[in-house]
Amino acid sequence: PVDQTITVTLSDAGVAGPSFNSISLKTGATTIQAAVSINGNVLTIDPAANLSNDTSYTVTIPADSIRNAAGVPVNQYSFGFRTLDIVVPAVSGTSPANGATNVPVGTTITVNLTENTSTGPNFAGITLKDAAGNTVTAGIDYSRYWDDWEWAEIVDTKIIVIDPAANLEMGKTYIVTIPADAVRDADGNPNAPYSFSFSTPFTVTATSPVSNATKVPVDQTITVTLSDAGVAGPSFNSISLKTGATTIQAAVSINGN
Repeated sequence: PVDQTITVTLSDAGVAGPSFNSISLKTGATTIQAAVSINGNVLTIDPAANLSNDTSYTVTIPADSIRNAAGVPVNQYSFGFRTLDIVVPAVSGTSPANGATNVPVGTTITVNLTENTSTGPNFAGITLKDAAGNTVTAGIDYSRYWDDWEWAEIVDTKIIVIDPAANLEMGKTYIVTIPADAVRDADGNPNAPYSFSFSTPFTVTATSPVSNATKVPVDQTITVTLSDAGVAGPSFNSISLKTGATTIQAAVSINGN
């Protein structure tokens, strides 16, 4: 805790020695102001203000800073500790990025976290769904890879991998949801809920006649098959049929895909 009062228990009652004022509490090279006192065999170091979160500190008790009644000086002693981390793990990036379009249907989704984590009670609640709310079956785990040098499987607990069991559908929007407490950091801090979405390509899958076809009948009605059902968009009236620079008048309509 950042309001910790530090105590050091000695093997015998002691009093301040010549180096008593050199007893220190530091973080790195920075000395922390603290009241230092001894009562019997307990040395107390009381910081003047709260310590900082997620910070390492070192207490140093120099040789001859304390002596017992027989005048025997204490040996030098030091120890360290780290204060509580209260920063929750968060999402630092995703692949695909939030709002991405034309994402390949065979993509594997990754979620990068700001720190190493372990699975929380709601890890199984991480989901991949389409815009209609249908759950997509996917394997969800931390990133794993084989390290030939160490001859071991390495688990990267800063990366969550969502691997759909089959290719996603074309022309769909998908939503990844990471619930609160899906993961926790080393100090037990849970993540906040997070979600992001992306879409797969809505594209042409076939045409009749096919591209660069020859000997096409002059009374041909042209059809274009899309990867999903569609409706007219803002540029619908710009769909054109031309020969050279000359536009051919034609009725254009859409029905399903």
